[in-house]
Amino acid sequence: RPGAFALACLYFFALSVSAASALPNVVVIIPDDMPCFWSECPALAASFNTQKYYSTPAIDKIRDQGVTFTNAYGASSTCAPGRYSVWTGRYPSRSKYGQSQMSSCGYSDGVLVDVKVANTKLDEELGLGIGKLLQEKGYKTGVFGKWHLKSDVAASASSWFSDAATKTVGGTYTDSQQHVRNTGVDTAEGLYITNLDNDCDANGLCASSLGFSHNPEWVTAETNSFINATLAANASQPFFVWFAPTMPHSPDANEALGTLTVWDTPSGTLTHDPVSGMISRADQYASVAPETSNKALGAVSVDAMVASLWTNLEAHNVLNNTLIIYVMDNGQPGKGISFESGARVAMFARYPAHAFFAPGTTKSGPTQNVDILPSILELVGVDTASSNGNPMDGTSWLTNSEINNASSTRALFFQNNQDRFVVRNKMKLLSVVRGTDYLSGNGCGYSGTSADTRAEKTYPHASTRYQLYDLVTDPTEQVNVFDDAAYADAQQELLQLLACHATATALGATPAYQTCGDSVVAVTATADDTTGATDGDPAAEETNGSDTSLTVTTTAASGSWKPTRLPTCATALALAALTC
Repeated sequence: RPGAFALACLYFFALSVSAASALPNVVVIIPDDMPCFWSECPALAASFNTQKYYSTPAIDKIRDQGVTFTNAYGASSTCAPGRYSVWTGRYPSRSKYGQSQMSSCGYSDGVLVDVKVANTKLDEELGLGIGKLLQEKGYKTGVFGKWHLKSDVAASASSWFSDAATKTVGGTYTDSQQHVRNTGVDTAEGLYITNLDNDCDANGLCASSLGFSHNPEWVTAETNSFINATLAANASQPFFVWFAPTMPHSPDANEALGTLTVWDTPSGTLTHDPVSGMISRADQYASVAPETSNKALGAVSVDAMVASLWTNLEAHNVLNNTLIIYVMDNGQPGKGISFESGARVAMFARYPAHAFFAPGTTKSGPTQNVDILPSILELVGVDTASSNGNPMDGTSWLTNSEINNASSTRALFFQNNQDRFVVRNKMKLLSVVRGTDYLSGNGCGYSGTSADTRAEKTYPHASTRYQLYDLVTDPTEQVNVFDDAAYADAQQELLQLLACHATATALGATPAYQTCGDSVVAVTATADDTTGATDGDPAAEETNGSDTSLTVTTTAASGSWKPTRLPTCATALALAALTC
């Protein structure tokens, strides 16, 4: 690593040269299911395999030459919700498409929104988020790689072909491009509109069914081409890049890099090698040999993509006037579950022209992926108070002093299916919803069974309705201290915050942003042992709500939140709690 003196020199040099550019360029790097193997990643329970480290020198340069957030959370633990939150600065339950899906299934206003991949899309709010906001500020905007914010096609159709039988792309790829362009994007190339493995075989092989798979060279070449063309047309033109590698997520990386070629893409078969500037596939294999897992090949491939992008920015002499943000789309290895292993993400940013991003610094206060957009907007001079009709749940790193404070009292919220948690002062309250409580019917039911099975192998209280964890003494969440008298104050505080969040983000609720951190209410709750089992007759108890109760009453007016509906019936924070 470069020494402190060298980093300081880099920082002050950047300060001196960046004044010539009015606006910084912005690059968001959001790979798919990247392992978390940096020191700030969460502690893992014994049943998890250790996150093996693979050499990622290009990604590490961003971290070492910028600011690292050591207490960073995603707003959910799967990919589309995570991307939605970064793009919009909002919790994924805000998705109008997701809310419409629930309404179309017959659910009434007031229930918790079901946050999952299929529901969290931008279809009904294409003008929302970073693309449109930066485009209106004068940026050239580009999206490259995985999108996953467009609703899935019908089961009888194909996301990739106008005629799946003959593998004819037809207008399918250009339709996908237009969808992304409608979100405030000038260029959408190297595009994967959804997950590849939806259309591959059970072993993650795509050659027969699709004829293409991951193609990191194509994605990287299109990204660099966009930057080259933008700066060739106007050397001072600010640009925004959404750089979203499809790896290490399935399908099989070994097939993608070893069998398929750089010519094989969702847009059709290329007629020439893409000019990616990446190390060769042979060198990628050699760097992790003899391992050929998705995590190994994916990590080295993503790093090679980042290295090429870095080199191109450097060649154009814009590297130090470019804000580069690296963020995981969801936690690993706990993807899909509501514990720290699925919620905590690696997040770091390099922009040496601003003191906040000084090389080698860390911020130990709580932050979340919803903070990324407001931070970008403040840096480039967009009014984050109004955000051009884009109110946000996140706050800017540049003005929120809590991000610098390891003892911060800021509350962060998390949403996964109908699970919700709040974490504050290293205390975490999780409410899980399973079994007969969970929304079901009309094809709109629970889809987290596989994740539940993984959680139950690792977390002894995974199916308990309410779980309270002291993350200082119990970072792997093994001891549930809910109803422990020693934690009564923390339990009371977190229950009120979670009730506030549930009301502010419920289906059909009048949107309320940044309102729950200071709410003051009195809450009492009694937790049953599990979400699907009760002490008496299960059917009767789940109907009349005698297994769990929550009472919320306002006791002071020091906060900005006032409940619009007091959840006073059973199964608090779940379906019954918000429909009585």
